[in-house]
Amino acid sequence: MIDIKEYKDNPKTAYLCSVYEGLLKQISEMETMKESDPQMADLAEDELKNLEIQSNEIKKQMDDILDSEKKEEEFPNEQVLEVRAGAGGGEA
Repeated sequence: MIDIKEYKDNPKTAYLCSVYEGLLKQISEMETMKESDPQMADLAEDELKNLEIQSNEIKKQMDDILDSEKKEEEFPNEQVLEVRAGAGGGEA
């Protein structure tokens, strides 16, 4: 398991993290169903594959967001522009 606290605390990844947690819960439920009901095992296995693909894709998106933030911190692309009034005369 991964530590998802970092994803929860970041406002850019908080929504994706909640979706990811939901997928993890569904995966857990499918694994329980697969073990408890032999008739549903094939269906649960197919569903597990789909849920794992989705969860891996969401995790990759969250990692990409955090990586881009780290790069932005290293090389910020912000500038400050200071505008002042003219010093009188014709320029004012």
